[in-house]
Amino acid sequence: MRVLRYEVPVDDMTHTISLSGKVYPFINAPFPHIVEFWALDSGVPGTDRKFRVVGTGQTFLSETEDYVHIGTTIYKDKSFRLVWHLFEIK
Repeated sequence: MRVLRYEVPVDDMTHTISLSGKVYPFINAPFPHIVEFWALDSGVPGTDRKFRVVGTGQTFLSETEDYVHIGTTIYKDKSFRLVWHLFEIK
């Protein structure tokens, strides 16, 4: 087994990523338009899972989707801060 890094764009869209293991609750925003997270890779073919990045105060919930919070991160620049929340859609 190994731990791998994945990226989800900050673009108000749902992104499908194939994963074969647990998603860790630590996330990071190295750039204002990307959130990265880490997950365990068991070496077997993965299952498609859906993720979405949401900004603080942004309306996003849907009555037909179940959102599970993975983690929260802050992108800091010299003149501003952005707070992003990563959700998995079940």
